[in-house]
Amino acid sequence: MLQSRLAWHLIIALSCGCSNQSSPLPERDRLMALGNMRAQLGYADEAAKAYEQALALDPDYPDAQHNLALIRADQGRYPEAIYLLERARSHHPDYPPVLQTLALFYAKQGRYDQAESILRQALAAHPELVEARQHLGQLCLRQGRYAEAEQLLKGAVAADSGQVESRRLLGLLYLEQGRPQEALDQFQRALEIAPGQVEAHFNLATALSALGRSQEARQALARFEELSDHAAQIAQLRRSLDASPDDIPTRLALAHHYVQLGQMEPALHQYRAVLALDPRHLETLLKLGSLHLKQGQRDQARALFQQAIDLHPADPQLHQAHFALGYLYLSAGQLEAAEREFSQALKLRPEYPEAWNNLGNIHLLKGDPQGAEAAFRRALELSPNSAEALYNLGSLCLRQGDRTRAAAHYRDALRADSSFHRARQALEALGQRP
Repeated sequence: MLQSRLAWHLIIALSCGCSNQSSPLPERDRLMALGNMRAQLGYADEAAKAYEQALALDPDYPDAQHNLALIRADQGRYPEAIYLLERARSHHPDYPPVLQTLALFYAKQGRYDQAESILRQALAAHPELVEARQHLGQLCLRQGRYAEAEQLLKGAVAADSGQVESRRLLGLLYLEQGRPQEALDQFQRALEIAPGQVEAHFNLATALSALGRSQEARQALARFEELSDHAAQIAQLRRSLDASPDDIPTRLALAHHYVQLGQMEPALHQYRAVLALDPRHLETLLKLGSLHLKQGQRDQARALFQQAIDLHPADPQLHQAHFALGYLYLSAGQLEAAEREFSQALKLRPEYPEAWNNLGNIHLLKGDPQGAEAAFRRALELSPNSAEALYNLGSLCLRQGDRTRAAAHYRDALRADSSFHRARQALEALGQRP
């Protein structure tokens, strides 16, 4: 929880601190930006030193006090963290980050009255603070003040429909009130927004069990256990990283577990930290490029894959980079460039079914049905349950007027992947039942 708050605040701070590139930053702001960068890369001690240096220049610098407090709390040094925040509050009584974080720390210590008082102060000064509304709703829920909690949490969701935690807390409130169907609705909506939210899967299992849906409850619980393992690995790896911040395998493992939980921003920080340590690190160039590609950031992905190829032209792992570049070119309608990249991927890894399948798509787009069929069949030789290749082969048969064979391939695609909606729609278009 603390790390996610720290990362979020540091991203905002960095974007604000670097907005004016035409003039040099004052020394205290330069140190603040340096601390933010070090914190993003996981160098907590170095970040703390930079914040302390900024505070030596300006003892009442609220951003430095706030971020240093987050680091101290993450290190288990709560008295020091609270002292920093209380001091910041004394000079900046309505500063939202300080108020919200101080209230969170008070709540963790069981000082609920003080936490509530600060959150109400924050909302009085800044009614738009969704997170403060959520935390106040959580405090009311803990104390059994259900009507007030529901009003606050619904207000948070109304202000920001993507409020995952507010929806989860609403679900917990409904469970405690014996309203399992309403609870289920909230947990499901929360997981639609954030499928990797660990606690929500456990809550979902509880709601399903209360509704008598035992099999679905077991599935939700199994997913919770799987995600919990990733969360536990993250906690362990972070402790290891505190001791050895330059350890690249630890950072890569940490990034992997973040990705499994859908926490892309912390994963990006870890990959960037590795590249700061070793700009030529091939595995990281490939994984960071793939992560950008998944997020739709095509220019960043293309640059990283091309960098990997330029730095390691003969490495067999580059089949991934060539395949990804081929996909990008194919999506842009650049068939010759796409064919060149897929062919290069196949030179490095001849038994690469996805590359054969996409090569078939290119042949089809270029008006070469024989070349397309050969490529699709080669993909299926290597991966007999490739729903994509089966679907493409069905579409090729349909183009050739063979509706019977097309339908058979579409059914095979659905048998390989029952969620393959395009195959289902293609069968329905042929007037046949899936």
